[in-house]
Amino acid sequence: MGYDLTAHVPKAPPYDPCQVFPSDELWEKFAYLEMGARSSDARILFEVLDAVEYDKIVSGSGIGRCFAAAPVATAFRALCQFYLEGRASIRSVRFLAQVAEVAEFEPWIYIDFG
Repeated sequence: MGYDLTAHVPKAPPYDPCQVFPSDELWEKFAYLEMGARSSDARILFEVLDAVEYDKIVSGSGIGRCFAAAPVATAFRALCQFYLEGRASIRSVRFLAQVAEVAEFEPWIYIDFG
């Protein structure tokens, strides 16, 4: 058990940021991160994304949430600080960097936490 985070651009804007998108309503994934179930990195990533309610989601569940550019940028800066303190991995920073880069050009990013 663990986490398989994938980032996608939704084909249509969400009616609610917490809307769960089926895979046929998402463009291809552009970022991927696999983490173990007991990973402290996972806790930090959920914290900076203000998505702790998605912690402990079973891999493969397809549960996710949309994020706008500003919260992604804020989360990326916070995660970089955790990395500089030695509390986050470069893999999680790279994942969120990819998300932040695409978020500059797309109004919504969907992260599947399963």
